[in-house]
Amino acid sequence: MFFIVTGILAWFVLLYAGTSQNLHFTIKVILVWGMLVYIGVNLVGFVMRNFVSWLLSPVDPSEDVSEDFKEFFAREMRANRAADKTTGLIFLVLTVAYLFAIYHYWKVGLVVSAVLVMIARFPDLLWEIRTGKRVSKTNMPKGIVYNLGSLVIFLTLPLTWYSLCK
Repeated sequence: MFFIVTGILAWFVLLYAGTSQNLHFTIKVILVWGMLVYIGVNLVGFVMRNFVSWLLSPVDPSEDVSEDFKEFFAREMRANRAADKTTGLIFLVLTVAYLFAIYHYWKVGLVVSAVLVMIARFPDLLWEIRTGKRVSKTNMPKGIVYNLGSLVIFLTLPLTWYSLCK
């Protein structure tokens, strides 16, 4: 679903939003920026969650369960770790391909914007991984680092505009 929505948005931006001067250019900039944020946040989320799961120690079942269950649990944990590694590598390759495609079609300005969006997502993402809760309006983390991350995401909008102007 992620790739279908992204593909539809990309074709809309490339084909329909670039026909007139000012209004269409503004729409194009906002849509491209929205796609950069949407794709960048999701890609960095997939990659970071999978790589952080590699670093965490495996969970052991409690002592009061049978040996059969412990064997089953260990087998499932090995399969889960293998799936995490495979998924992490696939999304890492997709992230590199995404950045390369941006560079190929729009040069370095949009790549910098996309990388800044990904870096700005790190504090919230690490907070989500540590607490196990999704960030919402009621439980947003407080502090300068989290506010700076949100600010950087919005400051990539003028960088996106400048990159598309050139």
